[in-house]
Amino acid sequence: MSCVKSFTHLKDRPNSAQALEMLKRIASLVAPIMRARGWVLPVLSEFFPDNPGLLGMNVNHGEKIYLRLRPYHSPTWFFDDEEVVGTMLHELTHNVHGPHNDAFYKYLSGLEDEYYALRLKGYSGEGFHSKGNRVGQGVAHNVPLNQAKAKALAAAEQRQQMAGIMAGSGRKLGGASRGPYQSPRELAAEAAARRAMDEKKCASLSEESIQREMEKAIAESILDIPDVDVPPSPPRPSPPSLSAQPTSATPAQFSQRIPASPPDNIESQSPISRAPARRGSNMVVTTEAGNAAWKRMVMKTPDSSGNPPTSTGSTAHTGSRTHSVGQGLAGTSRPNEMKRKAIKRYKEKDDEDTPAEAMMALATNAKRKAEEERHQPSFPMPYIDPLSLMLESEMRRQAAKANDGKFAMRQTFIGQETSHSRLPLASLSKISLQEMQVRRRHEGKYLLCRIITPPARMVGVTFSVEDPKGWSQVMAVYNYPGTQSANERELETLFPVNSVVAIREPWAKMALAGSQTLIRVDSPSDIIFFREGDELLTNIQWSSGPRPLPALSRPGTEWKSVGDRHFQEKEYFASSVAYKRALERQPSLTAARLNLSLALIRLQSYDAALDELRRILSLVDLPAKDRQKALYRSGQAHHGEGRYTEALEAYQECLSLDETLQEVQSGIQQCEMRIKEKETGTFDWSALFHETITHRKEVDVADFIGPIKIARLEHRGGGRGIVATRGIAAGELLLVTKPFAVSNQQSARTEAVLAFNFLTNKIDGSSHLEVIQKSVHKLCMGSDDTARDFYTLYAGDKEPYSDVLLHTEETRNIFARDIDYARVEAVCSLNWFGLDGEHAADTNILAENQTNFDCGCALYILPSYFNHACLSNATRAFLGSIMAIRATRDIPNGAEITSPTAQTNRAAGSNKLSTRESLIKKLNTSELDTNGLVSLIQKVDATYAASHGSFRPDLSRAHQRVASQFESTYQYNHNTRLLKSSIKHYILALKAWEIDVIDESVEGKNTHKEPLPIAKTVVPANFHMYTSLCLVLFRAFSSLRDKARAERWLRAAIWIESAATGCNQAHRAAEDFRRTGLFSPP
Repeated sequence: MSCVKSFTHLKDRPNSAQALEMLKRIASLVAPIMRARGWVLPVLSEFFPDNPGLLGMNVNHGEKIYLRLRPYHSPTWFFDDEEVVGTMLHELTHNVHGPHNDAFYKYLSGLEDEYYALRLKGYSGEGFHSKGNRVGQGVAHNVPLNQAKAKALAAAEQRQQMAGIMAGSGRKLGGASRGPYQSPRELAAEAAARRAMDEKKCASLSEESIQREMEKAIAESILDIPDVDVPPSPPRPSPPSLSAQPTSATPAQFSQRIPASPPDNIESQSPISRAPARRGSNMVVTTEAGNAAWKRMVMKTPDSSGNPPTSTGSTAHTGSRTHSVGQGLAGTSRPNEMKRKAIKRYKEKDDEDTPAEAMMALATNAKRKAEEERHQPSFPMPYIDPLSLMLESEMRRQAAKANDGKFAMRQTFIGQETSHSRLPLASLSKISLQEMQVRRRHEGKYLLCRIITPPARMVGVTFSVEDPKGWSQVMAVYNYPGTQSANERELETLFPVNSVVAIREPWAKMALAGSQTLIRVDSPSDIIFFREGDELLTNIQWSSGPRPLPALSRPGTEWKSVGDRHFQEKEYFASSVAYKRALERQPSLTAARLNLSLALIRLQSYDAALDELRRILSLVDLPAKDRQKALYRSGQAHHGEGRYTEALEAYQECLSLDETLQEVQSGIQQCEMRIKEKETGTFDWSALFHETITHRKEVDVADFIGPIKIARLEHRGGGRGIVATRGIAAGELLLVTKPFAVSNQQSARTEAVLAFNFLTNKIDGSSHLEVIQKSVHKLCMGSDDTARDFYTLYAGDKEPYSDVLLHTEETRNIFARDIDYARVEAVCSLNWFGLDGEHAADTNILAENQTNFDCGCALYILPSYFNHACLSNATRAFLGSIMAIRATRDIPNGAEITSPTAQTNRAAGSNKLSTRESLIKKLNTSELDTNGLVSLIQKVDATYAASHGSFRPDLSRAHQRVASQFESTYQYNHNTRLLKSSIKHYILALKAWEIDVIDESVEGKNTHKEPLPIAKTVVPANFHMYTSLCLVLFRAFSSLRDKARAERWLRAAIWIESAATGCNQAHRAAEDFRRTGLFSPP
C-alpha cells in the first residue's frame, strides 16, 4: 500500500517535473517509517511560501504536508534530498506532537535514528527510486564501504561514537553540538533557542497565515495521483545525480531545523540550508547507476531496458565550481584509452541532441547561471553544526579512497567571477562567519578561522573551518601550489587540521549550481597561515578550546623526516612545506635547508632555492661536504634560470673543492654548450630530434632570440607584435624557447577534466587547467622578472599591466606576490599553444577536425607576441615542449613577422564560405567516384575570391582527397595512368598551399636543371604536411621506376624539413630508397 496517496507540485515554477519526482523520492525514502506506524498521508505538496524561513507545514496532524523544495533566494534550484527528508521527518513528528517541546524532539530523534539506520543498511527508496538493493542485503554504493560493513549500528550509538571521535562533543535534545565549555545552563538556553527557531521555521503560524499559505499553494499546484496498482514505467536514463553519492547525513543534522541553534544568539538568519552530501564536495559518482549512465552518455550504449542514450548525464551539479559527470570502467588499467574513447564520443555529431551538443548546452547554461548569480541579493551566512561538517568530511574522504585508481571525468569552469586581495592583514579588520553575507566579497575585512576537518581534493581542495565563536563553514581553495594531483598524504601536510589561517577579503558565495554556501578562495596568496606568537592571535579565545598549531606538534627532525618521505615520492611541494616547518622549529638544521633547496629546484623555483643556498653558504664553519652540495645546487639553480655564466662559476668553485666530481664536470660542459647556443643560435638539431623522439626525453637547450624584437604596430591600432631588426633570409632561425608552463597529457592518468572556458567559449581539457595552475605556482615562487614577463602578455579586457602585480605588502605571505587569478586565467586562455604544432589557443575538444586534446598544451612568453596571418612569413616546430620559429620567406628590416593561423579566409563572403564548408564536408563523407570528386574540386575553387591568390588550403585538401582515391584504385589494378593522375593532383595540392612548383612534369625527359622541383623562395609554414606530400610523390615516382623525379622530390622533402626545423629526418626515406639500388642518398 502506498503511504502517500497523491502529490501536488507548483505548476508555474521552473523544472516543475523535477519537483514532482523529488516529492515522490522523499515519500519513498520515508515510506518504511510511515508504514511501521500505520501512517497514510493523503497529500504531499510542494509550496513556496512568502515567508523565506518557512520550510514545512503539517495540516490537521497529517491530513496534508507541505514541503519547501527550493531555496527562497534561488527558486530555480532545489535543496538536496537529505535536507528535505529532514523537514519531512520533522513534519511527520507533528502527527504526534504539536508544540516544539522536549517530547517533540525526543520523538523526532527516534525517527531520525530509524531513518539513519535504514540508510546505513543500504536503503535508498522503493520502486524505481531504489538502487536495487533490498534492505539488509548487500551494500548500496551510496554508503561508504567501511560504514556499510558496520552492520547498521544503532543511530544513537553511531552519533555518540562520532561525537567521541570528533572533538569529544555530546548531544542533547535540540541537536546542537556541545563544546567543552558548555554548561548545562548553556545547553538549556541552546535548546530553548532552537525551539524558538523551529517555531519560526515550521508552521506554528496564525490561522490566518496558515490559510493564506495553503490557498497560495493550492492555486499554484498540479495534482498528481499515482496508480498504486500499476507501477510507473521506467524513466529515460537519468543523469548520475548527486543524490546517488555517499551521503553524510546524520541524526544531528535532521534534528537541526534551518538553521539550528548556533553558539551565539542569532539576530537574522539565512533561509538557505546546507546539503550534507553536496556541499562543495565535488564527489565523483561511484554508483553502478552512475557508471551505467556515464557509459550511456559518453559511449552511447543503451541501458538495460533498451532506452536510447541520453545526453543529460552531464547535468549533475555539485556545490562548487567543479563537479563530476560520472566515472569510467572501474579498475581499468588503460585510463588513456578510456579517455580517448570518451572524448571521441563527445566530438561525434548526430541529428539529435548529441553528447557534444549537450556539453555545449551545459556550458552555456552554467555561464547563464553564473551571470544570474552575480545579480542575486546577498543574505546572512547560515549557521552549520561543526559536527555535521566533520562527519561529512570523513565520508568524503572515504568516497575518495573508494575511487582511488578509478578513471573519473570531472568538470570545472574557467573565467568565472573571481577575487583576490592586495591589502595586508594589518590594514584589514576582523569579521566573523556570523557577520558575513553570502554573495558578497567582504572588502576591508579578513576572516580568522581554524581548520577542523582533513582536506579532500577534486579539482580544488575542500575542508571545513570554524571561527573563534564556534561558527563553521566549508572552505574551497583553488589553484594552491602542489594540489593539482595531490594525494591525501600531501594534502594533510599542506592543510593540517588545527592550522589557524586568515582569509584576506573573503568571498562567501553560492555554489554555481546548487543551494549550498561556501567560502571560496581562488588566489593562493589570499590564505595566510599563522605562526606561533603572531600578534593577531593575542587574546583570541576559541569557543571549542585551544589547540596547538601543527608546526608545534612535532620537533624539527621529525618534520624533516616527513619532508624526506614526500621527496622520495616526488611530492616536492609538500616536502618543501615540511622542510620549512622543520626550519621553523629548528633553524640550525642545515640538512633540512639543503633538502629544501633541492625540492625547490625540482619545482623549478630557482630563485627561492638560491635564497636558501645563500643562507647555507654564509654559515661559518660549514662542513666541506655541505659546501660542495650547496655550490653544486647553486649551479643547478642558475642553470635552470638560464643564467649559464653564474652557473659555470658555481660549478668551477665546487670543482676546486674536489676535482673528481663527475656531476660537476658534466654541469660545466652543459653550461658551455648552452652559452654557445644562446649566443650563436647553433643547435645540434639531429641529436635533439633523436633524443626527443627515440628516447622520449625532454631535452635541455638554451633560449635563443634572433634578429627580432617586440614593437608597437600602427597598422594594428598600436597593438604589439614582432618585427625584424635586420633583413632575414628564408629558413633563418628566429627563436628557440622553453615554455613558461607546460602540461603533456601523454602520460597515463586516472582522471580527466573538461573545463568550460567562459573567456573563449570553448571546452578545454586537463592540460589547460594544469598550465593555469603551474603558472600560478611559478608566479607564487618566481622572480620579479618571471612575473613581469607573464603579466605583460595580452589579457583581454583586464586592466593594463602595473608593477603592483609583482609585489605583496603582506609580510606573513609565504608567496612572493599577490596572485591576480582572474588575470592568470585570461593570460593563459588567450595565449596558450597546443603542442601538436598546428596553432595556438585552438584546443577546443569539440572543434571539428580537432585531435590534439591529448597532446597537451603550453604557455610561451615571446611566441605569444607573434600575430597570426593566413599568409604568414614564419613557422614554428616543436621538439617536445621546445618551440623553434623560423622564417618561411625573406623578411625585410622592420617588417612584422607573423605565424600561421588556422582561421579560414573570409574574403569571398559568408555565402561562399558556407558553400565551401558544405562541399568539404561532402568531400570527406560521401562515397563519390573520381568524376564526382573532380567536379567537387571545381566547385570548391569557385568559392575563392579572385583576389585571394594561390593560397587556397581547402582546395589543397580537395586535391589530396582526389589524389588519394586515384592512388587507392591503382593499388588494385596497377594501371599507371591512375598513378600519374594521382601525382598530378598531389602537385596541385602543393600549389594550392602557395608552393612554387617549378617542375610539374609527370613523365618524359626531365629538362629541368635545378636540383629541386620547387623554388627555395618560400619555406612552407605547414611543413609537416608539405614534407609528407613530397615523400608521397617520391614514393609514387619510385613505383613508376622514375629515379630522377623520385630523387628530386625526396630532395625537396629534405630541404623543407631542414629549412623549417634544422633536422633532416627525411634522410631516413633516402636510406630506404638507397636500399632499392636506384640511387645514392643526397
